[in-house]
Amino acid sequence: MKKAIVVTISCLALAAPLVSRGAELSAETQTKIRSLYQEALTFYQKKEYTKSNEVFRRILDLIPAPKDSPYDSMLANVHYNISMNHALLGEKRQAFESLDRAVASGFWNHEHLTRDPSLKELRNEKEFQAIVEKARRGIAEIAFGLKDLDGKELRKEDLAGKVLVLDVWGTWCPPCRAEIPSFVKLQEKYGGQGLQIVGLTWEKRPPDEQVKARVSDFASNEKVNYPLVLMSEGLNRALGIQGYPTTFYIGRDGFLADRVTGAEVYEELERRITKLLAATDATKGAKKESKPVTP
Repeated sequence: MKKAIVVTISCLALAAPLVSRGAELSAETQTKIRSLYQEALTFYQKKEYTKSNEVFRRILDLIPAPKDSPYDSMLANVHYNISMNHALLGEKRQAFESLDRAVASGFWNHEHLTRDPSLKELRNEKEFQAIVEKARRGIAEIAFGLKDLDGKELRKEDLAGKVLVLDVWGTWCPPCRAEIPSFVKLQEKYGGQGLQIVGLTWEKRPPDEQVKARVSDFASNEKVNYPLVLMSEGLNRALGIQGYPTTFYIGRDGFLADRVTGAEVYEELERRITKLLAATDATKGAKKESKPVTP
């Protein structure tokens, strides 16, 4: 049986932009970004926060807008670092603007937001609480607007109030394939009680018609009874996937309850799902189960 992986960011030094944009960035640009990050960090350590932000903005100028998704871990982390510097300078408005951009790009580690000492001057502001709320719902809300293999949109109003299980998987992954029959059985058994499983499919390349055909054939053969969507490269990066499958469990309140990497047996999957289905106090349940997540 696997254990949930919990990842936290403890300081700016660990919130470095991950240079993983492949062909979008040349080797020269990637090297330049790493060099600039170290320069920004040096200024941060010297408490020269304005200069640190000047360098972080130079990094933003080098990063192209994501082609296939609004989410990107590199952009999220740079915006987060900029917000930290603004907060330490007492520039609250600019700090909130950058923090909001970070969350919009996929910085969903809501627990880190509430612990980061760099942001302590922001915590009593209503804008801060709104951003934390947005971050707590970030993982769940990525499903809204996605389209399944038939082109049907996953609408917020159809998913609201349900226990949502987001399974990040691929047809190339044997443990992922082995877990699918359990999800099919669970969707059939608990769908009427408010369970909705969604397969976030990553085939190691941006989706195209060939990828769609391969996944559709698999879904037909396995009689998959829940939506499968083809993930963009940007969304896959933003989720910070470190192994396949990765499964996100979201309570009826829309807050992330658990994140698990690796396949689990049917009984363990059922235990997690029935626990969330049985939760009558959604807010209490979210606080009890909440785990920090990084983009």
